[in-house]
Amino acid sequence: MISLPVIPLLPDLQKRRINEMNPQDKDIRSVLSIKHFIFNSITFERIGFRNDSQELPTSFSVNVEKQGENNYIVTLDVNVEKKGEFKTDISISGYCEIDDNHPQLDTILRVNAPAILFPYVRAQLSLLTAQPEMSPIVLPVVNFQKIYEHSKENAAEN
Repeated sequence: MISLPVIPLLPDLQKRRINEMNPQDKDIRSVLSIKHFIFNSITFERIGFRNDSQELPTSFSVNVEKQGENNYIVTLDVNVEKKGEFKTDISISGYCEIDDNHPQLDTILRVNAPAILFPYVRAQLSLLTAQPEMSPIVLPVVNFQKIYEHSKENAAEN
């Protein structure tokens, strides 16, 4: 049996071992809870045959809609086009719960929630493009914090 050292944690948790932690502990639980997520729409338009172009213009949009006390729908839309080969639009929504008074509410809903939803979009795109006469597409990991900062800068300029 191999004995592993205790991983340093937050000061109030340092005396507890990882295997003693319970996901229900308030100290380690996320302030954001995604209760459900669904694909709203998945469209795929085949334009032509496989090409070796490495260009893959991709756009993202995030929409947040309040649904009641502490409840929000976060929708992530991803559009990908490989010129001359295909276009696809994938829309996914997460039904989120978070305290309306959280000091970082907007950031969590526009950064963390899309970051949780995005791997499902990546997987769906890989499935869609793993077809005859196509090269499977695996989108790179996306920094939603940078997208959020960029959108705030653009809003401030306008």
